[in-house]
Amino acid sequence: MKTNSDTSSAPPAAPPADNLERTRELLFGGNLRDIEKRFARLEERVGRELGEVREEFRRRLGQFETHIKGELESVNSHLGTEREERARLIKQIAGERTSGDSALEEKLAQLVESTGRVQRETSNATREQHRLLAEELQHKFDTLSANLARESAALRDDKTDRVGLADMLSELALRLRREVPGLPEPTQGA
Repeated sequence: MKTNSDTSSAPPAAPPADNLERTRELLFGGNLRDIEKRFARLEERVGRELGEVREEFRRRLGQFETHIKGELESVNSHLGTEREERARLIKQIAGERTSGDSALEEKLAQLVESTGRVQRETSNATREQHRLLAEELQHKFDTLSANLARESAALRDDKTDRVGLADMLSELALRLRREVPGLPEPTQGA
């Protein structure tokens, strides 16, 4: 059995975790503190540089946004100008088309009127020529009829009838017989 005095002279037992810390402190203490200082400086530097990078990023993002807004405004302005120009050109073309349509309608009306006038004049001229030709044909017909009637009358006056012609031929035959001896006597049936 142990007595009280034995227990008082022995050092109290240290917890095992505390011993591990002491050992670590003894082995790595100076290096560990240096490493911790370096990590702290590194964290501080990284934090500072990260802050600078964030600030630079914000500044550049702001510049980019400003540039994009300017470009968008420029594009919108250009589009607006182009839209106005196209609207003006469309109005101008519509006006020109309307005036062209009006001019075309006017020319068409003039052409219809001119064609009608020419058709009427041609029809009148054709009727007049037809009338003149009909009169000329009638005059020629009348002249030819009169000439035919006159010639017919003259032929009737000059014509010899059959009996007279037979008598004349008989008399000619008798004379020829007397003048030409030896001709046979005509037969009575012929």
